[in-house]
Amino acid sequence: MKKAICLALIMLSFTYAQDGEAYGFSEGSAYGSLLSMGGSADGDSADEREMGFNLGYQFPLNEKWTAGIGYTKRGFGYEDEYDGQIDKLSYDISGFEFWAKYHLTQMGNANLWIGPSFAMLTNAEYEASVTDSEDGYVYGQVSGDADIDDNDLSIMLGLSFPVGNRSELNLGYQRSITKVDDILIFNQLIIGFSMSSLF
Repeated sequence: MKKAICLALIMLSFTYAQDGEAYGFSEGSAYGSLLSMGGSADGDSADEREMGFNLGYQFPLNEKWTAGIGYTKRGFGYEDEYDGQIDKLSYDISGFEFWAKYHLTQMGNANLWIGPSFAMLTNAEYEASVTDSEDGYVYGQVSGDADIDDNDLSIMLGLSFPVGNRSELNLGYQRSITKVDDILIFNQLIIGFSMSSLF
């Protein structure tokens, strides 16, 4: 049901973007972001942040709203040390993300915005290892991946800074507002760049 609603919103957004050509605000842009990712499982916060990224396409719906769709990769990690051993466990979860942001106000050159994100998660990769805390010897290591069929609904807050006439630097924070698989909550620090001159 969530996926059906999301697809309907995407189709509706593209319809608005096409209608917006008459008003001069339908030019889209490519975007890419680096993510510093964290999370928690059943309230237990992750010790390690992982690096991830977003890639996609965004387009203005009107003077206040911008929507985007793209690929996202997020995750987090745990680390625990005891009896001279270090246990590490990391997760990378990928999927397709649809988001929208509402432009709240100007703060100098920056544009303050807020908005929702809906990610349809498709794959989870994991890696676990046990190493010696003194010499770094690896006692054991295992990795793999599995299909995942769940969604991540989150809220974003950030600032956009103009770079030239057709590009933007974006800084933001994103956090899940519903649990993934009933246990996971993601949080992400975002630094990104968008450029419309490619299109």
